[in-house]
Amino acid sequence: MLFLITMLYFYRVVPLAHDYDLYVVFCDVSECAFPNYGVNCANTCSCGLGADRCDPALGCVCLSGWTGITCDDNVNECTDNPDICGDNDKVCTDIIGSFTCTCRTGLQLDGNSICVGMCNLNYSFSKTC
Repeated sequence: MLFLITMLYFYRVVPLAHDYDLYVVFCDVSECAFPNYGVNCANTCSCGLGADRCDPALGCVCLSGWTGITCDDNVNECTDNPDICGDNDKVCTDIIGSFTCTCRTGLQLDGNSICVGMCNLNYSFSKTC
């Protein structure tokens, strides 16, 4: 077994089975003081609007709906998953950090989250008029 020690990392290299050409490396990261992170705490977190926190090893950790090194890039859920609204009668609209699903023009959401058409002045709902 081989052990390497640096200022922030402790590596333990373990051979897999009896094949000494394959190794598993375990790495334990020491805590960096905020806002620093990474090897020797050399990097500084400058996380954006979509960040959950600064991880001492990885840096900015993004909230759902955000991506990028600083979590400043909005994920377009509508483009990434065209079926996200689950219904062809609904339109997906990307908003900052999230998305909304609304009914297509001429349809209205009923009490069961289904888009239905309004067919008369009494507001009777039916998909076919």
